[in-house]
Amino acid sequence: MDAAIPIAVLSVLIGGLIALIFFVNYFGKKKLEVEKIAKPIQKPPQKPSSKKSHARPHSHAAEKDCERRTL
Repeated sequence: MDAAIPIAVLSVLIGGLIALIFFVNYFGKKKLEVEKIAKPIQKPPQKPSSKKSHARPHSHAAEKDCERRTL
């Protein structure tokens, strides 16, 4: 009976240590996940698009018909 008490205390201490390690790991991962979600996403700077300067403006079919009639 005397030997059972130290074994029980040792079991409780080892179990508590295992539980502590598990919860520290779990909450550490949760904290990193929340920080990752809360951090705004930084977009890389966009290069200015090189549009053709000689591109014709968009015109409608009715405008084209009108231009043809006047010529």
